[in-house]
Amino acid sequence: MLDDIIYLGVRESDCLWCNYKKSFTLFGSGKKGNIALNKLANFRYNHNNFKKNDDIFNNFFISSIKKEVSLNPDAKFCYYNKFTYTYLPDELKKYIFFQPPIDLLYFLNNKHAAHKWAAKLTDSLKYYYVKGDKINYDYCTNLFNNVCKFVIQSQESSGGGETYLLSKNNENKILKKLRNNEVYSISEYKENSVSVNVHFAISNTNIILLPPSLQIIDTSNDFLEYMGCDYAAYYDTVGNAHNKITQNAMTLLKSLQQQGYRGIGGIDFLIADDKAYFMEVNARYQMSTSVLNYAFSKHNLPTVNQIDAICFTQNEVPNIFDIKVPYSKCAVTSTIGNKYPDVPSKKIFDGYTENEHLDEEVYLYTLLYKGSILNKEKKYEDE
Repeated sequence: MLDDIIYLGVRESDCLWCNYKKSFTLFGSGKKGNIALNKLANFRYNHNNFKKNDDIFNNFFISSIKKEVSLNPDAKFCYYNKFTYTYLPDELKKYIFFQPPIDLLYFLNNKHAAHKWAAKLTDSLKYYYVKGDKINYDYCTNLFNNVCKFVIQSQESSGGGETYLLSKNNENKILKKLRNNEVYSISEYKENSVSVNVHFAISNTNIILLPPSLQIIDTSNDFLEYMGCDYAAYYDTVGNAHNKITQNAMTLLKSLQQQGYRGIGGIDFLIADDKAYFMEVNARYQMSTSVLNYAFSKHNLPTVNQIDAICFTQNEVPNIFDIKVPYSKCAVTSTIGNKYPDVPSKKIFDGYTENEHLDEEVYLYTLLYKGSILNKEKKYEDE
């Protein structure tokens, strides 16, 4: 199904078990059909710092597509992040497959617009939208009663990049990062909450939800950085909130289906106050996608990437993915090392070597765990 498609994405490990023809990635081995930017440049760029590095990434993908098309005019490609399609020159867009409508890509990429849309349909946090030069700690405390921590988010943040956790103690540090004329959202930081991600697939005639995961979020550097996922502990952690997550997700996804969205994506919720608050919809594969692909491949089921293709080539996606996913995954970065060294894991290097030059706060490699890393008592026997 994908053996004639070339994958364009972040990590080589994101497309393992998918049988693509080859892959062009920001991080990878540079071997066995993979062309990796980190190998070409001997440098690992921070893929979440899009304000700084997007031109580098887009030039890499554009030059790779042009070179491939010059050798094979019938070449076909698909993106990890569907929005990246919008950066392509028009003459190359015809080579990209499995794309939702471009107007929906722009809409969903704007976190602030998505918040306002979701607030009309389901549970949503209270947001204020304020220019960077107006934001300070006292301003935020005047917006929210009895709140001492706040989430400040740019409208195009990704992976935790430009999603800051503001408190009285770090005010000066955070304010230096904000751009004066850019509008940010301000919301309450809810202590003891749980962050959840759900993959979805939308075809012409149906919508399916794939097994959900807990999101591992690190706040040690004063921003909310996505570090990984835990599928194994999901049901024990969320309990009855799962029904609310499912209900809210389907409400929002039916709206997207009616607007013409097709394909795979991810929808995030925050579980707090006995509610499932909508956080965002991402028109892309997730960092957690490879864990589902690993689990599905063990059951001889289509991978998430193959499900994406089915959404565009068939009227209906088969709803056959209600299986146990007893795995978790964590990324290791240059600033946050392995937080779970006592838990056995499988290390996926994505081309990382110790002699590579590194950007700040950059991804290094992935650890795939059998069982849960958030609930260490939740273990599974080897299959």
